[in-house]
Amino acid sequence: MSYDSAKRFMNVAETFGGRIAHGAELESLNPGVLYALASPTTTPEVRTEVIERAAAGETVTVALRGNRL
Repeated sequence: MSYDSAKRFMNVAETFGGRIAHGAELESLNPGVLYALASPTTTPEVRTEVIERAAAGETVTVALRGNRL
C-alpha cells in the first residue's frame, strides 16, 4: 500500500471513527467520497451537508467536489 493510500485510510478513521461501523448515512458513500470528506481541506460544513444529502437518499459522488466537496 502506498503512503498516500494509507494516509487516506487514516484520515477516514480519524474523521469518522465509529460512525463508519454504526452510521447508516455513511454506508452509501463510496470510498472516494469518504476520502474526500476526510481530507483536511474539507470543511466541517461541507462534511455535514454531504452526509445529510446521502442520508436523504441522494447519490453522492466525488463529482460534487467542484461544487462543494
